[in-house]
Amino acid sequence: MAVLQAKKLKAALEKAKKVGLVEEAVTVAGCQIVLRSLTPDEYEAISEEGKELEELAYLNAFQIGHLARAIIEIDGVDLRDVDFVEVEDEGTSKVIKLEKHAWLRDTILRTWSREAIIASWRKLLEVMVLSEAKAREGITFTIAEETDEEKFRRLLAEMLESTAELPPDLVIRIFDDGGLILKSTKAELEEATEKLSDLGTPEERAPAPAPKASPPPEESSERPLVDAEALMRNRTPLNQGAADVPVPQTVGPVSASRKAEVPEAIRQAAVPAQSLSRAAQIAALEGVALDVLPAAPQASGASEAVELKRTAPIDTKEVTTILDKPPMAGMNPRYTPPRRA
Repeated sequence: MAVLQAKKLKAALEKAKKVGLVEEAVTVAGCQIVLRSLTPDEYEAISEEGKELEELAYLNAFQIGHLARAIIEIDGVDLRDVDFVEVEDEGTSKVIKLEKHAWLRDTILRTWSREAIIASWRKLLEVMVLSEAKAREGITFTIAEETDEEKFRRLLAEMLESTAELPPDLVIRIFDDGGLILKSTKAELEEATEKLSDLGTPEERAPAPAPKASPPPEESSERPLVDAEALMRNRTPLNQGAADVPVPQTVGPVSASRKAEVPEAIRQAAVPAQSLSRAAQIAALEGVALDVLPAAPQASGASEAVELKRTAPIDTKEVTTILDKPPMAGMNPRYTPPRRA
């Protein structure tokens, strides 16, 4: 039975200890701490502490439990080889021992803000990733951990999951930048089909064919010769044509015969206005206008002469009775006087 003494393998054992553990320094709100990746026993202890908690309480205990065991140095104070911390009980004044992670959890981490805990938790996740990468150094895997297809499906699922909180326009623009397009949903296809159906059938939507342009008339190759000089000699200027100019008649003393030709309406209109009523004055003026109105001049070369005929005479007496009638006066038959109280 072979027996091996451990002290002979001390150097080799020291090298084998803490394989894969990684330390990372970080400053949180001005407090410098050092985080270390955890061992399997510590993961089991964290899971045991939160098995009876639910929802938010479990999440807080899960993150704080990891940080309490990952912190190995606070503002220069080394806690790497410390397992217990002695504290004095305020009630009994006795000194009691607390596990390092319990003391850090109840004395330090419980006083941190939620934001500080989340920031430290994210840094601890980076430490875990570095620890895994360091553990894989120097190891060659003959069997791939995942095929290219599995890796692509995993990354695609993570990518689609990350678009849940992004605006749809931003997601479409990012896909377009990468040369990708999103598949149309069934609702979008139905909506597009409905819009196309409202526009009519393809034959109705087709533009009407443009009418064929008629060919220009063919110009005769033989054009009549025009003598421009002859046209200019024979033309008649527009401002030199014959025109009928009325000749004014001389007005002399009115003879007895001429006086007899004066219409009666003009002689009545010559009576002073003071001796006539308003209706008579209007009738006299109307008669003068109709009797004195000259006949329209006949245009030169016209085949028919225009003759103005006087309409039926106006009954001046009837007009006089209407215009000279006094205004109507009296009480409105529909008027109802107000009643007195």
